[in-house]
Amino acid sequence: MEDFQCFSDEQLQQMSVSGSVGAEDALAARYNQLVRICARPYFLAGGDSEDLTQEGMLGLLSAIREYRPAQGVPFKAYAELCIRRRIFSAIKSASCLKHIPQSPRSVRAGPVAR
Repeated sequence: MEDFQCFSDEQLQQMSVSGSVGAEDALAARYNQLVRICARPYFLAGGDSEDLTQEGMLGLLSAIREYRPAQGVPFKAYAELCIRRRIFSAIKSASCLKHIPQSPRSVRAGPVAR
């Protein structure tokens, strides 16, 4: 197994895009703590903290696959932005008003006894 500790984040990202699963795993392990730090202050209605952590990891994987070094942004800054945006999207989706009934009449509980 190859040792990925000596590679920079940008090098690991390029290796990952080229097909190295080990490089992707190494980046995910390297940024696992950042994902947890980003998810910690938030609450997900109907979920738990691990759900937000998983959303953050999906944001990290997106960052690994979509990062473009030519843009001049460090990988860590780009990854943190992707992680936070994915967490915010999950929170926004979970608390969307379309999931709340607009009136008690819209929820049918059966015939009303008189």
